[in-house]
This record gives sequence, structure tokens and C-alpha cells, in this order.
Amino acid sequence: MHSLGEIKITNKAAEVIIDIEGIIGIPEWWQFDNPDERVATYDKFKKSVGELKDIKSPAITVNIRSLGGSVNDALLIHDTLSGLKATVTTNCYGYVASAATIIAQAASSGRRNISENSLYLIHRASAYAEGNSTELEEAIRMLNKTDELIAGIYATRSGKSAEDFTALMDTGEWLTPQEAKEAGLVDNITKSSGITNLDTTSIHNLKLPDIPADKQIKNDNNMKIKMKESWKGILNFFGLEKDAEVEITDAELERINNEMEARDKKIADLTDNAAGKDAEIANLKQSVTDKDTEIANLKQQVTDKQSKIDKLKAAPTKTKDREDPDPAGESLKGNLSAYENDVKNFK
Repeated sequence: MHSLGEIKITNKAAEVIIDIEGIIGIPEWWQFDNPDERVATYDKFKKSVGELKDIKSPAITVNIRSLGGSVNDALLIHDTLSGLKATVTTNCYGYVASAATIIAQAASSGRRNISENSLYLIHRASAYAEGNSTELEEAIRMLNKTDELIAGIYATRSGKSAEDFTALMDTGEWLTPQEAKEAGLVDNITKSSGITNLDTTSIHNLKLPDIPADKQIKNDNNMKIKMKESWKGILNFFGLEKDAEVEITDAELERINNEMEARDKKIADLTDNAAGKDAEIANLKQSVTDKDTEIANLKQQVTDKQSKIDKLKAAPTKTKDREDPDPAGESLKGNLSAYENDVKNFK
């Protein structure tokens, strides 16, 4: 995992991924002693932008985990991203506030995303000033001009008036993802990896408004560790990277989560489709069974009919003995008489 306050650019064939973390805007020549407190500056970002011009990438994804910082540097980063000939997607994670929300507006139309496990804050610009009344009045004038400029950027992306955002900036209220979307500050709410890498200490150091207890995000570092261990387990299962330390960034975890959710949905769809096919097959089988039963019944009827026919053919023919008809017996007597005459004549 790269340090907070760092801008990291990962070049890929079809996409460039830019990770912006930490405070934005303290000059590059002055840094904190602790590397984890280093900040994202335009000077550092500008060097990386030079690399982008030679890549001709069609897509750029900007992952933002920042509580803000210098408005000037944020505006420069915003303008640089907006000027690139690519489809730009901005993803906001965790606590995203102040100048960081300006960078988030550099996304292409409909591509400003915020994690469901995030909070979003816009507020009036602030500055440290000293001097006489004229110098202080000039500082106030510049702050008002800065507020107008920032409100104008929000308004251009949302279709709402700059006055609407000036009023919202006056409240200095942390917005839920849904509230940020309703305000026109983001386009889409995305699934969260459950990982937040900024805590309330940085919020207090930057003098940002406190987060209400009911809106605070749980810093789920345990989930991050579990997911990394799970990923190592998957690699080990396939015989890859055994005994090696596997380092996965939040962006990579988010991408893995999204891919796993997409696969789970596909599996669910296939399961539902398979269940439908199984029901269809069961209906067809039942239909075949019914037809087989009907055919068996018809065969049995044919067998019964044939059996009756065979019995009729095998029975003996019976006739009643009858004499030639001789109602009066006259025919017999006549014959006998003729016979006797013949005998006499013969003699």
C-alpha cells in the first residue's frame, strides 16, 4: 500500500489508474519528516501527467481518498484531468472533503462515483492571513472569489445554480452518498470494499467540521487483512506465490470485490436459468410419462379385443340333427309301395 499523501499512476494497456491520497497542496520542497504524512502536490502530479501524454490511453480512473488541502493545487489537478483526451472516471472512497471534491468533478459526464461507505463534504474556502486591514480585506475578497469559482464548478456539473452550492457550502455538513447524489455532486453510488484509510485525527488537524456520530464510517482494517489473507489463500490453492507476501491496494480490492459480485450475479442468473430449465425438463418428462401411460392403456385394450376374437375362432361348430321334413308320412309310404312293386315285377 502506498503512503498517504502520494499520487500514484499505474499505466495499463487500456486504462490508466491514478490514486490520490492524503492532503493536497503543500509545496514539494517542504515535506513532513514522517513519510506517511507526505502530501499530494501539483508539482508531483505534473511530472506524472507528462507520462500520460505519450500513452494515448482511452480511459483514466482516478481513485480519491483525501480530506482536501490547497484549493489552488486541486484546481490545477482538476484542469489537467479535464484537458486529457480520455474518458475520466473519478471514484471517491472513505472521507472525501474540501479540495478533493473539486478533483472529483473532473470526471467525464455521468462518471463521478462515490463508494456507499463514504462521506462527502464541501465548504467555504479558508486561509490564514495577517497584516493590516487592507491586506485582510484583500484576503477576504480572494476567499469570496474562490468560493464563487468552486460553486461554479459544482453548478456546471450538476445543472443547479451556483447559489444552491454556496448555501450548501455555508452549512459545512458531511453528506451521505445519497445526499451527495441528490445535491448533484456525484453521479453514481458504488459498492464498497469496506476499507477506509483515513481517520478523524486528520479531520481535526485540517479543522474540518466534526462528523456526526450517526454518520461516522467504521475503519474496517480487519476486513482488509482478512481479504488479503483470503487472496493469499486463493493463490496458494492454485500453487502460486506460496510463502510470498501479497500486497493488494484498496483499488485492487475494490476491483476484486466488483468482479466477484459480477460473477456471483452471473452464477445466480445461471442458477435461476438452470432451475427454469430443470422445471421445463420435468414438465416434458411428465408429459412423456402421461403419453406412455395412454399408449399402454391403448395396447391393453387392443390385447383384450384380440383375446376375445381368438376365443371366438377356437370354439367348435354345433348343428342340430334334423330329418327330412315329412309332416304326414305320406312320402315314406309312397316310396315303400313303389319299392315293393319293383320287386314283384322283377321276379
